[in-house]
Amino acid sequence: MVINSVGFQSPQGIYAWRRLIGVLPPPGFVFEKSSPPEFHRPSMNTQTPAIDESHILALERPHPGLWKYYLICAILTGPAIIITLPFLYFRYHTLRYRFDAEGIHMRVGILFRREINLTYARIQDIHLKSSFIQRWLGLANLEIQTASGSAAAELVIEGFKEFEAIRDFLYIRMRGYQTHGKRGAGIPTATTAGTESNAEVVPLLLAIRDELRQTRLVLESASNATQPPTNPPGHV
Repeated sequence: MVINSVGFQSPQGIYAWRRLIGVLPPPGFVFEKSSPPEFHRPSMNTQTPAIDESHILALERPHPGLWKYYLICAILTGPAIIITLPFLYFRYHTLRYRFDAEGIHMRVGILFRREINLTYARIQDIHLKSSFIQRWLGLANLEIQTASGSAAAELVIEGFKEFEAIRDFLYIRMRGYQTHGKRGAGIPTATTAGTESNAEVVPLLLAIRDELRQTRLVLESASNATQPPTNPPGHV
C-alpha cells in the first residue's frame, strides 16, 4: 500500500504522525515522496488566427438560421404575420451577397429589387449587433457605415455565422485601402497636381499676354492718328 504525502518527507514527519495518532504505521505502508504540482506558464502567443479569405469570398447565400430568425420575428408580430411573413420569406430567398477584390455587393427583392455596391475604400466603420434571438441562433448583423453623413448604416450584412471572420476581413481591406490612400496610391500627389495645373495655366497666360500686346498696339496707333501735328517753335 502506498500513501502519497507531501508532509511525510522526513523521519521527523513520521514521528509527528505517530505522536498525533498514537500508533505506528502498520507494516506494508510505504511513504512516497510526491512531486510538487507543475505550473505551466500560459503561452504569450496571442496572435489572431489567419483569416481564410477564400472562404469569405465564396460566401453568397445567408445561413438557414436566418429564415428561423425571420419566422420567429413574424410570429412575434401577432396579427401582422399575414404581411410580415410573405415579405420576410421573399427577402430570405432573394438575399444575396458577393465579396470580391473591389468591395461588397448585395442584391435583394423580386418586384422591388434593391442593389448596393460598396467599395472597401468607402468603409469608415463597422458595427456588430445581435439580439437575444440572433445570439441563440448564432447570428449577428454587421452594419457598415460610410462617410455619406447618414446616421443609418449604408449596408447591413446578416444571416452569416462567420460574422466575426467577415468583420476582420472587412477591417483588413478597409485599413489596406486607407493606408494606400495615405501613401498616394490612386491619389495625385502635390507635385503631379502642380505640374498638371501649370501645363494648363501657362498656355492661358501666353494667350492673355498676346491679347494685351495687340490691344496696346491698337490703342497706340489710334492715339497717334487722332493727335494733331505740332508745329516746331519759331515756325510761322
